Amino acid sequence: MHRSLAAVGVIAALFVSGAAIAGTDLENFQKQVAKSAPPPDTTGLPAKPKVKCLCRDGGTSNNRVGVLRQFTGSVDAFGTHVVVDCAVPGFDSTGTQSAFLACQNFIALPK
Repeated sequence: MHRSLAAVGVIAALFVSGAAIAGTDLENFQKQVAKSAPPPDTTGLPAKPKVKCLCRDGGTSNNRVGVLRQFTGSVDAFGTHVVVDCAVPGFDSTGTQSAFLACQNFIALPK
């Protein structure tokens, strides 16, 4: 009797820990999107960019190259959404990143 209760306890613990590891639907989706558009670090750009992009906004960033990044933001009546944009970095005269522009109208560049 004690062995069967212990076995049920172990199975329940494995099930619960597996569910905790799996994450929420939002977290799982963010991980999938991160394969192309990782979230930004403190500089505003991803630490390890995956995909380059070309801004096509017709404004100051037009035809400038950036990197795809994701963030969770847009919340509306349909829920929380993962947003992807093209972050176009700017560099100062020493070559250090000094700023970035967020571009909403872009095309992903092939590798």
